[in-house]
Amino acid sequence: MRTRFLLITLLSFTGLTLCAQGSQFKAFGHMPDTVPDSLYTKLEKSNTAVERFTVLEQIAAVFLRADMADSLTRYGQSMRLETETNVQLRERRAVALYYVAMGRKQMGLLDMAVAGFLTALNEKALVSLVRHKLLLGLAETYILQKEYDKTLSILTDVVVEDDETLSLWKQCLMAEYYLGIDNLQEATKTIDRAMAGQDNSLPTKLLLRLQLDRARIFLTQENYEQALPILSRINTDALDNGFYDLYINAVIFEGRVYSIQKRYEVAEVVLSTAYANTLQWNRMELRQRLTKALAQLYNATGDYQNAYNLMTQYTAVTQEIAASQNKQIVRDLEVRYETLKKEQQIGDLKEEQLLKQSEITRQKTIKNAILIGFLVVLIPIILLLVVYYQKLQTQSALNAEQQQRNQQEKIAVARQQELELAHNAMAVQTRERHRIARELHDSIGGNLAAMKLQLAHPDSTASQEILLQQMDQTYQQVREISHSLIPQEFSEQSFTALVQEYLDHIDHSAGFSVGFVRFRESELNKTQPYIQQSVLHMIKELVTNAIKHAEATRVELQLGVDPDHNSIQMMYEDDGVGFNVEEKSTGIGFRNLRDRVTSMGATISIDSRPGNGTVVNIEIPQMANA
Repeated sequence: MRTRFLLITLLSFTGLTLCAQGSQFKAFGHMPDTVPDSLYTKLEKSNTAVERFTVLEQIAAVFLRADMADSLTRYGQSMRLETETNVQLRERRAVALYYVAMGRKQMGLLDMAVAGFLTALNEKALVSLVRHKLLLGLAETYILQKEYDKTLSILTDVVVEDDETLSLWKQCLMAEYYLGIDNLQEATKTIDRAMAGQDNSLPTKLLLRLQLDRARIFLTQENYEQALPILSRINTDALDNGFYDLYINAVIFEGRVYSIQKRYEVAEVVLSTAYANTLQWNRMELRQRLTKALAQLYNATGDYQNAYNLMTQYTAVTQEIAASQNKQIVRDLEVRYETLKKEQQIGDLKEEQLLKQSEITRQKTIKNAILIGFLVVLIPIILLLVVYYQKLQTQSALNAEQQQRNQQEKIAVARQQELELAHNAMAVQTRERHRIARELHDSIGGNLAAMKLQLAHPDSTASQEILLQQMDQTYQQVREISHSLIPQEFSEQSFTALVQEYLDHIDHSAGFSVGFVRFRESELNKTQPYIQQSVLHMIKELVTNAIKHAEATRVELQLGVDPDHNSIQMMYEDDGVGFNVEEKSTGIGFRNLRDRVTSMGATISIDSRPGNGTVVNIEIPQMANA
């Protein structure tokens, strides 16, 4: 299987067309030369910074259209350097930041892309067209981050009916927003409105994106017969027009369809070809998605070794993307951008207030007599309002005090419960120790004492047969005591079957799906019972957290044996709301999990952030076979 995968990768780099079961697939195979040589010549002959900036912007626009992220970022950075060294270009710095941010978005560095868009939006004297492009690029990045509330806030404020291209871009993002929140009906309506009156014979990039969104709707509805022709047409048009990003996305969905239809060899060709392109073009976000898709494909075909290797690559790419982000800069820029918006709103309110005050002043001289009469009536009302306000303040203070007392009572109850649990655990352990001590003293100790007397008096009439019978009884009693220390469920079925039974029960009762993949299952089932018990407790702790707090709809669990490191590898992943690891990883659930990990000499890694789910990797060393 690994040899076949490498062969497909080499074929994709050569640009060879692959055919399988009547379907034809193509790969880029090379970096397309989309920029005319005349632009490079014009750039070399440019004598002023303004001329160089203009040519650099034309080249960057070509790379943006072709989704060539590395080149787009490099030429965007060159544009930004020109704005920093020339006063005449300072006002066009936002344009350079736009191309840099778009390049980082395409490479999967989403936090850095958000930082770039927000920095550009904070620039002074923004041209309306540039501001709309920045807002739409920011909204598209938030969609990739699954920050749908922020996406909707931006798209609601963007009004671009005068520009056909920007209007089509906005409608495309609205369709993808509705797809993200699983509102297929609104997504379909948005796509129909966007494509109404469009000349579909000229496949622009945005029209192809809308067609891809329609194919995604069919996939969600399991209507594969309508989805496949659309995806195939998008592949062809994307290749012909040099739309790399669209080509990769269409291939991912096409491979998913073939995998669902159990056409695994076709799916492998499609996904492996696209995977080779992501390696060649340094597209980490797309490589991450393709790695996971290939791992799921190999897992479905039973090739667990390749599946495990690819999931290891998936984890490495995820960590590489996370390490490239500068989240602190993003947070500061978001605050700065929101502050600027609020200051602008305050300024508008002040201007409106000044106009109203001017109108009041103008009419004041006319209505003074009437106002004096009203004052006689208003004074008692004001006094009543003052009394009512004081009452509200007193009530608010009482409510706050009551809430504080309630909070203290909750903390006290929680601590009492923890103490009771600890006391109960100690009581159970004490009872169990006493029971074992009685068994050892009364039964085993008595037998050993009898055998000792018989051995001390060799002239005794006791026969060797009776002595062996007593030894056999003692051995059986020792076995019964040792088996009583192991939970019954572990003695009745294998460890992986026990985990699968628990996850199946959760799948049916918790209202979301659970996936379980195991590697080297026979070796997992041979590990020591105390290790199996600890791992099962960890799984229950993580799944319970997903049910109670994460609001997850999907949980993925992987267990495997790593013979090279003599350890057990466990990876847990959910698509829940996520959390800030530094703030919430000290809760009772995660504290219990870390205590178990520490007691076994294992290591744990938690990767999570709000809105992006949770990934937990645990490695348990010094694995012992039964």
